[in-house]
Amino acid sequence: MKKIILSMLLLPGFLFANGWSVGYTNLDIDGDTLGGLTGSYTWNVADNWDIELGAIIGTKDESINDGGLNLKVELDPSAFLKAHYNFSEQFHAGLTYADFAATVSGCVGSTCLAETATGGELGMGIGATFGKITVSFDSLEDTDLLSFQYNF
Repeated sequence: MKKIILSMLLLPGFLFANGWSVGYTNLDIDGDTLGGLTGSYTWNVADNWDIELGAIIGTKDESINDGGLNLKVELDPSAFLKAHYNFSEQFHAGLTYADFAATVSGCVGSTCLAETATGGELGMGIGATFGKITVSFDSLEDTDLLSFQYNF
């Protein structure tokens, strides 16, 4: 019984060994630039491997003028998952999956429209950590991500 209680007390320390990160991500989607605040959590899963799960909340929108039609593109809350192989404490590479959601809205005369699009993208990325700051670049199917994160 004592072993069960002791393991239950130690389990959260093993599950939450690495920690939280917050930052900003710039998204280049086929020439259109969006941005968002990110929050993520990273777990060590093997000697040189870790998994990062996070969310992006849009903060920078894009305006598109197309033949008199003014459109606004907004990044809706979206999720991402990264699997990193750590070459050293400073450098990593890995796979990235992101499930983006965006809303496109605009008006022509008195008629307004708003459409939401969602979709997942898979790609690869690299990154470097300098003290508590991680800079990473991920190239997905139609989107490039440049991220700056502060690690707690």
